[in-house]
Amino acid sequence: MTCVEKTPPTARHTPGPWDYDMDYIVAPDPNERHPDIYIADIANSDDEGRVASLEQQDANRRLIAAAPALLEALFDCVEYLECNRADAVSGVEAVGHQTSILLDAKRYRRNNLIS
Repeated sequence: MTCVEKTPPTARHTPGPWDYDMDYIVAPDPNERHPDIYIADIANSDDEGRVASLEQQDANRRLIAAAPALLEALFDCVEYLECNRADAVSGVEAVGHQTSILLDAKRYRRNNLIS
């Protein structure tokens, strides 16, 4: 089966890669005026105490910062499955074929981007 490679949908979010700096999620400044720009923040205080624990705040930082890479990996998985759905073992092959994506996820975990 031949498969036409699809262009992923145009992202409306701030392009990655994202990272975190203290309580802020940051991304490269598209206008190149600053090293990065703040795109989100992790609440660490509230007058009513409605904030996640410090451990959860750290996990949330890492998960949010990894979002663009995870979204790209998801698009890759979907494209592969769509191109190979006629194959009776496509699900098994998809797991094998997407090993590099899984290794990326492990790299994020190893670099403490996700736990």
